Amino acid sequence: HWGSMLNTTRDLGRVAATCARNGGNPESAALALRVCCLTESFAWLLKAHLRAGLPYHDDVEPNVVEAMAPCSDADSEDVKFLTKGAHGPLNCLILLTDACWKLKDSSNAPFEVSSELHKFLQTLCGVMGACERLLKTPIPLSYTRHAGRTLMMFLCLLPLTLAPAMGWTLVPAIFILSYLLLGVDEIGVEIEEPFAILPLTPICESVKSGQKTCRETFGYK
Repeated sequence: HWGSMLNTTRDLGRVAATCARNGGNPESAALALRVCCLTESFAWLLKAHLRAGLPYHDDVEPNVVEAMAPCSDADSEDVKFLTKGAHGPLNCLILLTDACWKLKDSSNAPFEVSSELHKFLQTLCGVMGACERLLKTPIPLSYTRHAGRTLMMFLCLLPLTLAPAMGWTLVPAIFILSYLLLGVDEIGVEIEEPFAILPLTPICESVKSGQKTCRETFGYK
């Protein structure tokens, strides 16, 4: 899902930059800049939204302030709307949709551009929904507990069966087997919350780099 998001943000920045260059007026350039800034903000906001409540949850406000700096002040209503709202990514998509429609009108872009922008926004919304579905439908706790208890019973009773045949070699064998099986069980528990372990920050940095490149094509850094 995050790979799809990365590609879609690049597409949004690419089309926005093209509209700014073809529009040939300051309004189109300003709106394209706004689209690029909001697109970068979306990545940081989605990351924070998916990791909300975790012990190492990052404060998203500095990232959003930096992303919006080329087109908004740190105390602007946009930044407050994005960082203080109950659902930051959705708020960002609302502002992004508005900016895309205005950019299309300002640059006199053909209908095909409007259709493309709408498709990109739908993809971002779909990625957000898919990630939330993964986050909010974990494996039932009763299953996790039952699997752990069954594994412990197996490891505790296994030596009773193997002791007559293996002798003293049973000790290192059970140690290694326990290490492997308990490790697999722990990995399974971690995978239930993938966004806690996935390297989302490098993906957000890639989005940031891509939008910076798009801004530079029509005169902004």
